[in-house]
Amino acid sequence: MHVVNVNSEGHRAPMRGGDRVVLDFDNLQSERGYDPFMVYSRTKLANLLFTYQLHERCPELTVVALHPGFVRTRLGREFPTVQVRLVHALALSARRGAEPVVRLAIGSVQAGAYYNRFTPVASSHDSYDVPAAQRLWSVTEQMRGPFAV
Repeated sequence: MHVVNVNSEGHRAPMRGGDRVVLDFDNLQSERGYDPFMVYSRTKLANLLFTYQLHERCPELTVVALHPGFVRTRLGREFPTVQVRLVHALALSARRGAEPVVRLAIGSVQAGAYYNRFTPVASSHDSYDVPAAQRLWSVTEQMRGPFAV
């Protein structure tokens, strides 16, 4: 079975520019201060950390993460209008954005890899932080209950 977690190059740096992306375990729910650009980037980093942990914990699954490209969706509805319009002008259609998702879900892939569309690439240095990934897994289980893996 293939698991394809859709992700984003936004995990590397906040979309507004600036600092590197790290999880704030003391504010995972963004209850203290909400910056939509940083929240987006942190959720994408968390998604990658979780993907890599799932790959380690469930070797019977073929788990990959994927940046499908900049895809025109309603995701940016919380972002400033000018930036959303600019991104939409350059973005892929939903159909084109879905192409790598489908191909990776049914094709031959490198398990545990991060893909930029159809090509495996290295994700950010922080996405390989094993202690952070293990902590995120543990915190997630505390919030939602244990996973049946």
